[in-house]
Amino acid sequence: MRVQRFRPAATIVSLLALMAAGTATVAPGAAAQQRPHPAAELPPLPSTPPPPRTPAVPEGSFNYVPVPQEFAVGEPKDRPPSFDPARSRPVEEETTPTRRVWRNEDGTFTAKLDTRPVRHQGPEGHWVDTDVSLQAGPDGRLRAKAGLRPIPFT
Repeated sequence: MRVQRFRPAATIVSLLALMAAGTATVAPGAAAQQRPHPAAELPPLPSTPPPPRTPAVPEGSFNYVPVPQEFAVGEPKDRPPSFDPARSRPVEEETTPTRRVWRNEDGTFTAKLDTRPVRHQGPEGHWVDTDVSLQAGPDGRLRAKAGLRPIPFT
């Protein structure tokens, strides 16, 4: 058996000769001329469906959920409602165009939330409920009774 030795110089010379002859060169524009296939022509990717899962059903009784003492309140039938429109006072600092807050006599607060702006601050800075029903102004033109901006109708 004959053992050949590796000769780096001869290998490099052979590679340079192949490159000079043009047999080992690649045209740079050849790859750019290929167009991608439309997605409809591509085969689907192979995949396997996930293993079936069965959700675990929790065990135990969920009839009683403990509540920390600071959040505990009596049943609604045990407590009278604390909001009374005649005795509860509005809290102007907490009022916004979509929220109105009242301080009740027992020290609690009641808030009414709206999904859209229903009040605005009047010229004096107090909150005014928006009323878009029309009334005649001093000049005889129709205007909203209480709106954010005066919009006269002719």
